[in-house]
Amino acid sequence: PGQLPEGSYMHPEVSHDGDRILFAYCEVDSTPVRERKLEYVDRRYHLFEMRPDGTDLRQLTDGPYDDFSPKELPDSNLMFISTRRGGYHRCGAGPCWVYTLALADADGQNPRTVSYHETNEWDPAVLADGRVIYTRWDYVDRNAVHYQHLWTVRPDGSAPVAYYGNNTFNPVGIWEARQVPGSTQVMATAAAHHAMTAGSIVLLDTTRGVDGLEPITRLTPDAPFPESETYVAPVNWHAPGSPKDFVTPIEEKRWPGHCYRSPYPFSEDFFLAAYSFAPLIGEPDGNTPNMFGLYWVDAFGNKELLYRDLNISSVWPVPLRPRSRPPVHPSQTIALEGEAGAYFVQDVYARYPALPGERIKRLRIIQVLPKPPPHANNPPVGFANASPGKQVLGTVPVEEDGSAFFIAPARIPLSFQALDDQGRA
Repeated sequence: PGQLPEGSYMHPEVSHDGDRILFAYCEVDSTPVRERKLEYVDRRYHLFEMRPDGTDLRQLTDGPYDDFSPKELPDSNLMFISTRRGGYHRCGAGPCWVYTLALADADGQNPRTVSYHETNEWDPAVLADGRVIYTRWDYVDRNAVHYQHLWTVRPDGSAPVAYYGNNTFNPVGIWEARQVPGSTQVMATAAAHHAMTAGSIVLLDTTRGVDGLEPITRLTPDAPFPESETYVAPVNWHAPGSPKDFVTPIEEKRWPGHCYRSPYPFSEDFFLAAYSFAPLIGEPDGNTPNMFGLYWVDAFGNKELLYRDLNISSVWPVPLRPRSRPPVHPSQTIALEGEAGAYFVQDVYARYPALPGERIKRLRIIQVLPKPPPHANNPPVGFANASPGKQVLGTVPVEEDGSAFFIAPARIPLSFQALDDQGRA
């Protein structure tokens, strides 16, 4: 008590050795409200660490950036989410910064961006094989609500690849993924787009597919997937402390009357989670401030209350104990041609969904530009709503076997168009 001013704490994470707790903290003396959000634009989350008994408190990152969701990598360095990439998110009223993966040394020194993805990324976690799983919001040139699903990346930020859901509409998104100990499956929160991260807890088995419902096992089937599945709410039901009534079954049919979040798996059947009896409410309306408590939950429909604070929500349960350290991946980033990198496409036709039957002659390389103004369509840069700015960097040939090799600039988000013999996408 008294070591830090009053503020907000997020995302506690225990190191592999169990000897320190990483967390994010932002000093703030009152609860920010939507109508006064511009008063808080100078507040930032930074990374901190301390011993399990609260001693040796130390700030790890600083500066005009948000840093949160810290995870210790197998080599003891830190991966986290940060605004260090720069630029603003392209929909809604700002300011709303873009959050992507970042790296720092174990002591917080040398923080740097390792993902220049165009939109937001969330919730990194280390897999048993040493890779990092995370949620990427991937909506360039397609529906802006869906496609907030899981990707993996090497700890140095190289080789990002879709893991699950990059062509999935239900659930809308998957967040807070962690691998189940002793299993190849991942446990996560199936949640909405227009709400906080909360919904239903699921298991993902990508040996059964990488899209749709087939790879999903619902561990909490009492909570439908919010925003993408219908829920018939009781007429005139009112949740204690809820900011609004549920007047008709039609009004809130996409929002379940209760929700789960932040699972921490012990096995495929038993896990910790945060649970709320109060309903998950989509934006722009507010949710009940003290809605979540911590529970022991199983796959058979049981949950046992462990802790609940009557004043604030309790989320992100993490066991305070050592755990095995995954293997270390040597860095694959190699300096080539200075500020550039080499790309090799083995077969441009090997994709899902399949391309039309036309012969592909070239690839057009496009840069998706960071968004400098903080508001949507201000100024508009395309016909589509909140479209990102783009520029063509060049075109490269595609060989007869579908392969292509080219050099492209580093540290920018790239998009690709497959072109026929007349240059049509």
